[in-house]
Parts: sequence; structure tokens; C-alpha cells
Amino acid sequence: MCTCMSKRSFIMSATAAMLYPTFSKAQNTDAIRALSGKLNLDAFKSNNAARISTNQKKTVFVIGEDAFLSNEKFEAEIEFDNDGVLKKLKVLSGQALAALKPINRRSTELLLPNSTASVRGTGFFIDVDVSKPHDYICCCYGEIQFNNSTSGEKQHLKNSYHSATAINERGDLVSPKFNFPYGHYDDESVLLENSVGRKPHWQLPDNKMQFLSPTPLPAI
Repeated sequence: MCTCMSKRSFIMSATAAMLYPTFSKAQNTDAIRALSGKLNLDAFKSNNAARISTNQKKTVFVIGEDAFLSNEKFEAEIEFDNDGVLKKLKVLSGQALAALKPINRRSTELLLPNSTASVRGTGFFIDVDVSKPHDYICCCYGEIQFNNSTSGEKQHLKNSYHSATAINERGDLVSPKFNFPYGHYDDESVLLENSVGRKPHWQLPDNKMQFLSPTPLPAI
């Protein structure tokens, strides 16, 4: 029997948890900063846990030394340690491109409606739409380990330049409808990494970026 949480239950449980939010007098907001656009910090469960959302088409923000570019539908719950290192990212809805700092033995827990995963120092893109049966994720560079809650099987995405997959309601990795990255671009990854003083650790085909944003990048 599948033990996956349905998308409806996933959202309802997260909403119910926020009906009576607690606020700390010592909220640790230093780890979370918007560089472009507006980032909403709805509530803190503790000093190092928050619910975040964005309502602009493109918002660039950082959590510690991890950088994100999200769309207007992005909503998530996060947990981070006292050093600002992201420990858990529970994505409720929307899209986000992320650039996580490579740290020795790092394993950030990524929670999606259809799956859980462990993310290392990785560039990745996620798209969660609760009206659709599949989640979409692209491992742009680095490593992601998925844990199938039905079979217990572990599956890896590890590559140096874009590996996209869809995740069905059973938590299986399946072929996406797209045979190319969608919703994110190489120059956006460069922007994110540069915003925290790094460069993407990828291997570009012919040493050239292949996917460039058709619209101006956010100014940071």
C-alpha cells in the first residue's frame, strides 16, 4: 500500500499547522534575506524555522549562503541551523531555482508532495503544482538522492549539466514531458551563484551556456 501523502493532504496539513503560529521574540531573520523582490516571512515556528512565500514574478533571496530565484506562487517551510545552513525545505507550491553551497557531508532534506530527497551542494529547479499529478525537478548540477516512500528504493540524480525528471503520485521517477530544461535558465544559475560569491560547478557543452533567459535578469 502506498504511504505517500496526497497533494491535497500535503497542503491541508501544512495549512492546519499554521492556524495557530507561534512567534519568537528572538526570530533568527539574519539567515534569510531578499536581494530582489519581496519575500514574505509568514511565521516562525522557532528561532530557526519559518514559512516563506513570494508573490512577485521573480524574487531572489538567500538563506545563509544558499540562493534562490522563485516565482509568484512559491510557498515553502524551511528549517536551518544556527549557522544559517538550510536543513529542510518543504515546498508547498510554485517554482524555484536553487544554488546550494557545497559543504562536506551536507544533506539538506527536500520534501515534495510526491517524494522526499536529500540534496547536497547542488543546483536544482523544482516545480510543484497541486493541480497536476506530477512534480518536476531538474538537477542542474550536483547530486540529489530520492527516497521512494512506497518501495523504499533510493534513486540518484548526479550530473554536471541538467538532468530533468518528473515524480508521479507514487513517488516514482518518470520521464518528463520535456526533453529540455524548462522554467529556468543557465544565466539565472550564474546570477544566483554570483550573489553568494560562487560560480556554478557544472560542465557546459562546448564551454557555452545553452539556455539563456528571454527576459532581463533581476537586478541585485
